[in-house]
Amino acid sequence: MNPFRSQMEREAWDKVKGLAEFSRQTLVAKGINDNTARDFIKRWVHGGRIDEMRVEGTLRWYAPKGALPVENDLPAPAKDRSPEANMWRAMRQLRTDFSALDIAEHAITADVTVTEAQARTYCRQLLKAGYLAVHQTAIHRVRPAKYRLVINTGPRAPLIKRVVGVLDQNEDKFLPLDPGVS
Repeated sequence: MNPFRSQMEREAWDKVKGLAEFSRQTLVAKGINDNTARDFIKRWVHGGRIDEMRVEGTLRWYAPKGALPVENDLPAPAKDRSPEANMWRAMRQLRTDFSALDIAEHAITADVTVTEAQARTYCRQLLKAGYLAVHQTAIHRVRPAKYRLVINTGPRAPLIKRVVGVLDQNEDKFLPLDPGVS
């Protein structure tokens, strides 16, 4: 089970885990919204991460039980996170005309990098396959091509496959293999 629901909760915990005691107001003073601080404290008490130490009027004071393991604090990246998956997701979510640079910028995540060249190649291949249409043609060194998604088949990204075949180096011939023939 993941001990933190978000990066924000992890950062809030990092701010208070070394303190002898803290209150909700301590979190608020460190930049956490009051309602968010209340939710974090409820989760931490329920999860056994902190103990309520004392009550002064309406203010409750808590103390961390000690450092918990930090491995796997945040969810592991999803298995379908690839440059193609991120670019396809960006195309579907933009819902407007986009350039290869727009796609590259929207597809970058902490674990996946996408260059403008990769995005340009992917856009060109989807254009050839009929998934994209050119909405605005490119003018060399003036403006990039703008595309529009015209075939949206769902959340799984279309993958670009290379032709499989046999290269006969003796005769310098390439014979594509028919995928239907075993």
